[in-house]
Amino acid sequence: MISFNRLLAKYNRLPPSHRAALFGLLVVIPVLINAVITYYLKLSLDQTYRSQLAVAVCAFIVFTVIRRYVQLKAELLDRASDRQRNALGQAQESLDAITASRLSELHDHFLNYTEGTETNGKALLEVVLGSLPHIQKLVDSLYQVMQAQFGRAGNSIEEIDFEATFMTRSYRDHEITIYAHQNRDHRAPRSLLQRDRDPLCYRETVTAEIYGQTKPEMRIVSDTSTEPYAEVYSGQRERIRSSIVYPVLSDRNELLGTIVVHCNEPGLFKSEDARFWRKLLELYSKRIAYAKLCLDVFAETDFAKWAATVTPESLLPRR
Repeated sequence: MISFNRLLAKYNRLPPSHRAALFGLLVVIPVLINAVITYYLKLSLDQTYRSQLAVAVCAFIVFTVIRRYVQLKAELLDRASDRQRNALGQAQESLDAITASRLSELHDHFLNYTEGTETNGKALLEVVLGSLPHIQKLVDSLYQVMQAQFGRAGNSIEEIDFEATFMTRSYRDHEITIYAHQNRDHRAPRSLLQRDRDPLCYRETVTAEIYGQTKPEMRIVSDTSTEPYAEVYSGQRERIRSSIVYPVLSDRNELLGTIVVHCNEPGLFKSEDARFWRKLLELYSKRIAYAKLCLDVFAETDFAKWAATVTPESLLPRR
């Protein structure tokens, strides 16, 4: 069965001429019903058509209520669509700014290395390939988009608090951990304190479930109070009311980790909005995947041996 919100979404995708025709019906029909009521009201003066008048009045009230309800739902859907478009636009601008910043960092670290102020070249290599600080910048960007577009900014009482994290397997013990995180308080997630004592504390999380899937898929938990959601520590559901977990995949569809976004507002993440969330999070997923894959390569490659076989001339295009 098609939900009412999906019907409205289909209405918004109709050509302007079709939408104008439907809107015209919503305007004309109440007018016609009002004319009928006026007619029966005039006839009811002789006490003959009271039952017909009552039926017409009730029909007019019901139709007016339905029309107003549809208008309010359409307005809410329009605002939601605007937030989604703004979120995608802000995400693109933020990611462009991060790329521009990396270009500037590349020049700065290259000059520092050639001038001898950076002797080991680690910073230059991190800018050229990938690093944890770069992943952190991407997570920061995602958090800023979520807070700005969906956090009810300006309403300090009802403001929604978001937290964005990147979860993956640790290079130290190969168990799931959090590599990058951001929230309004700019504090580390509480679960990381437990992770230091118990490396297996994330074994029941949605991320762990996705690691166990043959084909990793996005998971949306609209309301943690009514849907299955394993707590890492007692009381976590009071802070995490709605959550979305998105797999970060390599070019070979290998799972490299997950992007996790959650908030204290139940129902904010909905399955019916999966198409939008997939589009937004994929913007960050591909960039995080590249940086994470670079770190994986670092962990398995002897770069000293590789560097000895590479010369600047061999790297230049042959034209």
